[in-house]
Amino acid sequence: MSGSEGPSASTKIEEQAAHWFAMRDRGDWAAADQAAFEAWLAQSTAHRVAFLRLDAAWSRADRLSALRAHSSAGTTSPPRDLLDAPLQRPFVSEAPVEQETPAEIDHHPPASVAAARRRRAGTIGLTAALTAIAGAVLSLYMRVPEEDIFATPVGATEYVHLQDGSSVTLNTDSKIRVRLAKNERNVYLERGEAMFEVAKDAARPFIVSAGSAAVRAVGTQFAVRQSDSELRVVVTEGRVKFSPGLVPGFSGQRPSPPAGAAALSSSATPIELSAGDIAREASGSLSVSTHADAEAQRLLSWRQGFIAFDNTPLSEAVAEFNRYNKRKIIITDPAISGIRVGGNFQTNNIDGFVWLLARGFPVTAIDTGAQISLQHRD
Repeated sequence: MSGSEGPSASTKIEEQAAHWFAMRDRGDWAAADQAAFEAWLAQSTAHRVAFLRLDAAWSRADRLSALRAHSSAGTTSPPRDLLDAPLQRPFVSEAPVEQETPAEIDHHPPASVAAARRRRAGTIGLTAALTAIAGAVLSLYMRVPEEDIFATPVGATEYVHLQDGSSVTLNTDSKIRVRLAKNERNVYLERGEAMFEVAKDAARPFIVSAGSAAVRAVGTQFAVRQSDSELRVVVTEGRVKFSPGLVPGFSGQRPSPPAGAAALSSSATPIELSAGDIAREASGSLSVSTHADAEAQRLLSWRQGFIAFDNTPLSEAVAEFNRYNKRKIIITDPAISGIRVGGNFQTNNIDGFVWLLARGFPVTAIDTGAQISLQHRD
C-alpha cells in the first residue's frame, strides 16, 4: 500500500475487497463481473493484497458456513484459485451465468423475484461481515509486523531489496529473518554472512542480531558474519554501534533467536565502529582493528565471487573453501595445518586451489570424488 493512502483510503480498499468477495459468492457471477473484478485488481497492488488477506482471513476464521446461513440456500462457494495461485497468475472465472436485467426480473414468477431479493440481501449481509473481518485483519497487520525469511544454499549468494529501501547481500549458506516495524527495523542473522546497505531513517534504527551480538545503524554499510568460532562485523561506510549483548536505549523486541542460540545480555557496553573498522568476538573476548580498509575489502571479496588469502593458515583457508563447496577438503595430517598461503581464488575453484597447493608446498592431495584429503608429502 503506498504511503500516500491514509487510513480512509485503506478502509475504502478493504470495503471494496469485501464487496468483491461477496459478489463472487453469489450465483449470478458473470464474465462481465470477472472482467470488472480483474480491472479493479489491476489498478493497485493494494487492491490485490487486500483481497488476498481477506480471503486468507476468511479461510482461517472458519466461519464461512455460519455466515452463509444468513444468505440464500444454493449459492456457490467462492473460487479458491486466487489464494492458491501466485499473484501473477490471471484470475479464471467460473462458468459465466447470464445476468438478470431489472425488466427480466419483473416478469419472473414471484418465487424467482423473492430468490433474487434474498440473494441481494445475503450479499449485503455478507459484505458487512467481510468488511468487519477485513478491518480486524488490517488492524492485526498494523500491530504485528510481518517477518520475512531469506536463505541461500551452499555456494550461492543472493541480493535482497527490503521494503524500507535497504538491501542485503547474503553469502553462501546463510539465513536471515527480517521484521520491519514502525519504530525499528530488525534483522536476525541465524547463520552465515550478510552485507547490509541501510537506507537512512533516523526514526527507525536498523538492528542486526546474531547470536549474542547486536549491531545498530541508521544509514550505513556493514557486514556481519556468524560462524562456530567467531562473530565478525566489518564496516565499509558510516558508523554503527556494536555490542555482544542487548544495545541499551532502543525499544521493542528483536526477532527471537532460534533454539540453542546464546541468550542476550544487557551488561555489555556498545562500542562505535567507523568505516574500515573490523570487530571480532570470539570465546567471550572482543578485538577491534581500526582503519583496516585493505583487510575489510579482502574479507568482503566474496561479493565479487572470490576468496582472498593473505598469509592465511592452511586450516583457515580450507575452512573458507569448504563454506562455498559441497565437495570438502579434509586435512588428514595436522603437520600441514599451519602452512601459510596467499592469493585470490574463485569460490568454486576448489581444484585450482588444491593444484597450486600441491605444487607449491610439501602437500599431497588425494581426490576421492566426494572429498579431497590433504597430507604431508615426504
